[in-house]
Amino acid sequence: MNYKFISYIAIFCLTLIFVNSISATPRDVRVIWAGSASSNKIAITFDDGPTPSNDDMILDVLKDAGARATFFEVGQRVKNSGAEGRRVLKRMLDEGHEIGNHSYSHLNAAHLSNSALQQDVELTQRIIESACGYRPILYRPPGGGIDFPAVRSLASTDIQTVVMWSIDPMDWQRPGRKKIWKYIADNLSPGAIILLHDTHIDTIKALPLLIDLIQARGYEIVTVSELLR
Repeated sequence: MNYKFISYIAIFCLTLIFVNSISATPRDVRVIWAGSASSNKIAITFDDGPTPSNDDMILDVLKDAGARATFFEVGQRVKNSGAEGRRVLKRMLDEGHEIGNHSYSHLNAAHLSNSALQQDVELTQRIIESACGYRPILYRPPGGGIDFPAVRSLASTDIQTVVMWSIDPMDWQRPGRKKIWKYIADNLSPGAIILLHDTHIDTIKALPLLIDLIQARGYEIVTVSELLR
């Protein structure tokens, strides 16, 4: 028996197994705070939805302005909003907007183990996909809290990018539309990702002014995925 030949075959087979195991490893998940500093694009994002009645008003404003946005949705809210939630999510997609994952119940991701984070995100993925037929590739951790070594575990959920932000006017504190507008006006920069929430009327009132401001400065308002291309 040619043991030398058999050993070569064994080594070859082990090499194939090793190479295949590497190629099957989930892709790295990136974390971003903004797009390119040389970009003429800005991304407006809305957290904590769906809030169907507010979202319809936001979508109307965006449509009139020819702007696209990204909505980071909470799985529990999608589930509890029923048919209206499903309708508004489908409207977002139909009108060219993007939907992202914002956890199931808005728990701080930094307090979750890798497996718990993965389960939380996957549950929300399934809920959103069931509601509108789209499986998100973007994830935003509530409050921006996340254990960065845990980020890579999200690849198994089809998440490709963890999206933070570069401009936060703290609209959830309800400072009024003028303060929201001024903060963004003072901090606007190329490639910015603006954090807003669809749960407050002040934000909706400020939105037409914000869009006018951004477009007057020569920026195009796009989804996060478009910003990163």
